[in-house]
Amino acid sequence: AIRRMPHAWKAGAQTVLLRQQLREMEDGGTVVMSVPPAPYRCPPGPYERASLIANYLKREKPRSKLVVLDAKDGFSKKPLFLEAWSERYPDHLEWRGASDDGRVSRVDPETLTFETDFDTVQADVANVIPPQKASQIADRAGVTDATGWCPVDPVTFESTRQPNIHVIGDAAIMAPMPKSAFAANAQGKVCAIQVARLLAGQAPQPTVLANTCYSYVGAEAAVSVVGVYRLGETAISEVSDAGGISPLASLTSLIARPKQPRPTIGLARSHRKHLADALGGALGLCNARDCRLRHRRADADSGSTHRGRCDPCPVDPDCGGPAARSSRVSRP
Repeated sequence: AIRRMPHAWKAGAQTVLLRQQLREMEDGGTVVMSVPPAPYRCPPGPYERASLIANYLKREKPRSKLVVLDAKDGFSKKPLFLEAWSERYPDHLEWRGASDDGRVSRVDPETLTFETDFDTVQADVANVIPPQKASQIADRAGVTDATGWCPVDPVTFESTRQPNIHVIGDAAIMAPMPKSAFAANAQGKVCAIQVARLLAGQAPQPTVLANTCYSYVGAEAAVSVVGVYRLGETAISEVSDAGGISPLASLTSLIARPKQPRPTIGLARSHRKHLADALGGALGLCNARDCRLRHRRADADSGSTHRGRCDPCPVDPDCGGPAARSSRVSRP
């Protein structure tokens, strides 16, 4: 079935297969995509995919069309996607929500048909994004509930079903925080800090996290959403007026601009430093690697090379310490 109706929700063979089917489809064909009920991984993902498929059809197969059958009426960045589809793909993309008979009840891989409550939709290429749940390892660990996802403490990410097991990312029930890679990355850092505090006998601290997501609606245009979430002792809540979506009617301002230097390395170093500093503070340790990095940067700025060790760190004598340098030699 997944060869005839690929889900393509995991990069690899399935995404390659969907691309191949789209390329081989005759101009004038119909692509049908079904979108499951929430929650699932990457909430705006189906609609970004729909945008890019429609973009491809408009460019390469102009007599073809994409029909999106959706199990719900609302979705992430909906006003932005609808605006983009209306302006860019009025003849190439049709979205049908649950109230417009978009909820799929049955599919037939042999005939490539989708059945809704009142209709049967024929496809030439079928993309079925299935309902989702946490992976098998979560079931085996006993941390899932009846929904198939993992309930956790909103501050420590510790499972509410099994002690001493912490769950982050897509598998965790963290609504209204979305199941996104950005959110999982932030949750991982905070979870590590909270675990370190627990191991040190300290109380975990409630915090605030953010999520940012960009979605392409064309080859050179994207829209965005930002959310800020307060992780309290009893619940997670979205901070009002702290996030939002791209302004409507602004797609022309989001067209890709000339490439600028990417701050990826600097951001990665910053994330590592913040995490290391937080863990060090929680456990009473010094971040020796950060000491060495600071010395290298200072050496580069001053044109000298540091030899030997720093004075001992007041926290850890073996650290190499953030104090004075012991010897220097000038570069030629």
